[in-house]
Amino acid sequence: MTYFQLHRYSFRHLILGILSTAIFILTLLVAFISSLVAFDEMNSGLYQQGVQLTRNLAEGSIKPLMNDNPSGAEAMLDTLLKMEQITKISIHHTSNTTLVEHQEFEHIYHAFPSVTPQAPFNVLETSDNWYFSALVSSKHTSEHADNKSEQSTGPIGYINLAVSKKGIKDSRQHIFMRNFIMSLIVGLALLLLMYLALRNLTRPLEKLSRLMEQGERGEYHASTHIQGTREIAEMSNTFNNMVHAIRERELNLSLTLDSIIDAVIATDAQGLITRMNPVAESLTGWSLNDALGVSVKDIFPIINITTREKIKNPLAKVLTRGETVYLSNHTTLISKDNTEFQITSSASPIRNKDDVILGMVLVFNNVTEQYQLRQAASKNKRDMQAVMDNSPAVIYVKDIRGRYTFVNRYFEDLFHLNRSDITGKTDHDIFPRDIADKFRQNDLAALAAGRALESEEIAPHDDGPHNYVSMKFPLFDDRANAYAVCGISTDITDLRKKEEQLRQAQKMDALGKLTGGIAHDYNNMLGIVLGYAEILSDALTDQPELEKCAQYICHASKHSIKLTRKLLAFSRHKAADTDTIDLNFMLSSMQDMLNKTLTARIKLIYDLDDDLWPIHLDINDLEDALINLCINAMHAIDKNGQITVRTRKLQLTLTEACALNITPGDYVLLNIIDNGCGMDEKTRQKIFEPFYTTKGDEGTGLGLAQVYGFVERSHASIQVHSEKGQGSQFVLYFPRYHDDSDPEKPGGKSGTKSGEKSNEQSDDKSDDKSENTPDGDATHNNDNDLNGSETILIVDDEPPLNKLIGGLLESRGYTVFSAENGEQALDILKHQRIDLLFSDVIMPEMDGYQLAAIVQEKYPGIEIQLASGFTDNRHSHMVSNELRDNMLDKPFDTTTLLRQLRKILEQKSEAREA
Repeated sequence: MTYFQLHRYSFRHLILGILSTAIFILTLLVAFISSLVAFDEMNSGLYQQGVQLTRNLAEGSIKPLMNDNPSGAEAMLDTLLKMEQITKISIHHTSNTTLVEHQEFEHIYHAFPSVTPQAPFNVLETSDNWYFSALVSSKHTSEHADNKSEQSTGPIGYINLAVSKKGIKDSRQHIFMRNFIMSLIVGLALLLLMYLALRNLTRPLEKLSRLMEQGERGEYHASTHIQGTREIAEMSNTFNNMVHAIRERELNLSLTLDSIIDAVIATDAQGLITRMNPVAESLTGWSLNDALGVSVKDIFPIINITTREKIKNPLAKVLTRGETVYLSNHTTLISKDNTEFQITSSASPIRNKDDVILGMVLVFNNVTEQYQLRQAASKNKRDMQAVMDNSPAVIYVKDIRGRYTFVNRYFEDLFHLNRSDITGKTDHDIFPRDIADKFRQNDLAALAAGRALESEEIAPHDDGPHNYVSMKFPLFDDRANAYAVCGISTDITDLRKKEEQLRQAQKMDALGKLTGGIAHDYNNMLGIVLGYAEILSDALTDQPELEKCAQYICHASKHSIKLTRKLLAFSRHKAADTDTIDLNFMLSSMQDMLNKTLTARIKLIYDLDDDLWPIHLDINDLEDALINLCINAMHAIDKNGQITVRTRKLQLTLTEACALNITPGDYVLLNIIDNGCGMDEKTRQKIFEPFYTTKGDEGTGLGLAQVYGFVERSHASIQVHSEKGQGSQFVLYFPRYHDDSDPEKPGGKSGTKSGEKSNEQSDDKSDDKSENTPDGDATHNNDNDLNGSETILIVDDEPPLNKLIGGLLESRGYTVFSAENGEQALDILKHQRIDLLFSDVIMPEMDGYQLAAIVQEKYPGIEIQLASGFTDNRHSHMVSNELRDNMLDKPFDTTTLLRQLRKILEQKSEAREA
């Protein structure tokens, strides 16, 4: 409330309050006094009435008392009992016996006053009643029932009469309220008159006060014309002049403030907002009307953009200490709608001429756009520096004189130089002359061309020279003048090595294909030789010498088959011939042969783990790998030495297995350890490359390459540990084989056969049987169980082999049709009923897989048997796994062929019967 409001309302309300209070008190006094006077008058009248009634009742009660006549007394009292004031009437004998009694209320608690002959009449007053008592004397004449009259001289009874004051009390209250209301109406009328008079007096002052209040809020928009006394009129004119002057100053100040491009906030000495320009309104989100009187702390919340912590408002420091406070560029203003602005600001105290602080002025401006540009530029610079420093390429900048002005971190790390040491130096200060000359030549070429040029350069590394491909381009200033050359050089040494390895692999692939093709044709020829040799052997049973010659031919053919398989293994086209193997049993069976192979200067030690898990792989490949590794170890030992063959069981975790590029689980380890010369890291990385050898002309470079191929085919892993002069260790990891259906297989049959083959250097299982039982094949050929009557279609691109197999099958009772390619076979199938298709896989135009797929689709009732000595798997996906798994390896002997065909046909017959 303003000063004018306070005095205006105090004067008017004080007068009205005093008058209201006085009128109210007077009204109460008048009403109270008038009600007391009226009550006294009515109470006196009630007393007089009670005295008179009591005396009259005493006189009328003589006769009923003397005659002891209650009914007479009742008749006398009927009229009195109709009066409302009478609350009790009773007539009593002197003996205290009651003649008659009437009582309005059940109990009258107050005792009546006693009467005596000396005091025959007595009165008692209480707050609620008058109590009257009168003595009835015998001096009164009484008539008895016998109509005799007599004079009595003593008291004969007494009378009690109670008169209630309730009626006069009620009348007093009515009188009080009536008088109070009348007095109040008169007082209010007077009060209203006084209010109107005061209102007419204070209205001009009120209007002037309201205008002053508007002035306090800065509202100087209208003048006033107050009518009244001369003094009030003069006051109105003076006020209008003051308002006009203030309005002019306010307008000038507002225009000045609004024209400032920075945000400005002014406060009073308590820090409450008094002024804001539009820029401040826009940035804070507060309008001036809403912000007036609000603390600047609420209008101007600020935080540090980097830490996101609140910044202490400068209000306290400015108002208490009188200091000017500046805020840094990291200041962020959070507006009312939570929009953030980056600002710079300053806060200064507002002082009067007496140096008293009246408030504070806060000036700030929005630098969000500039801040974002600086941040973006800084980020771009950081990103560019990060790209350069983390780039796997060498990046550098040289001026036109060849002096380094910038190098990235990779350049520093690569050449063991600090950036500060390199700056200002040339290539000739850092690199050998021939290398520096080449660098400078390429730099000048890029500057002369005015565009990017690519060249291949050599730079020295700790491990020797490395090849780099360098992209160099000139840097231009605003006038298109080249002032520097930038180079980006990428190490392509590994790429060159990989290219060389790729060329070597391509050579190996071509050699493998050539080898496989030769082996395929050679297998076909061997098949013909072996087949006809077996026919001769059967035909010459009566000529033992010639039969023996035929058997020698068979034996030589089987040795040739083994050589062919080695060629196919090298070319990775060998068909899988896996079996379950007990590694310890196989090693034990090969121990004598290995001792002879390694000669007496090498001591062979076996360290075999007990109860080794079974493994499943090609036993011939395993034997070859073991021999190759042992011979390789022997060559690494100059004089006498030691080779240890060790087996172990091992469980690999996921981490360990990933390091070996195999799956986690149980593995059987085969370690070949020697104490030879060992090898350096460079040699160790190349030992499995085909044709790589450290033996000069004595080595082929194929032994360890074959071992590596065998490991890959077996889904195993091989690791090499070696140091120069410390020997070598080859560790082979073979996955454990689980075969619950045949628990005897891991340590029995296969292991025994591998032992026989190792000790006797036989080629395969059929070789063992042929050598141990020369007449075995003849026995089988005479077995009638291998005969049949079904129709078989033979498809092979080798006519002699076709003729050989056809003749063999016809001799066994089969009907045979022959075709040299897939088209001929399909033509025969259209016109002939065929029970079984026997086809080679490798054929021109249409191979065996494609033919089998067509036959399975068109003729599902025909059984199929595939055969090949060269596994080209390009179309293997076209047939079922069963066909691929049951494929016959060429060349095969007659017994194997007949048994396989018989097995398939009998299964077909059983299926039909079922």
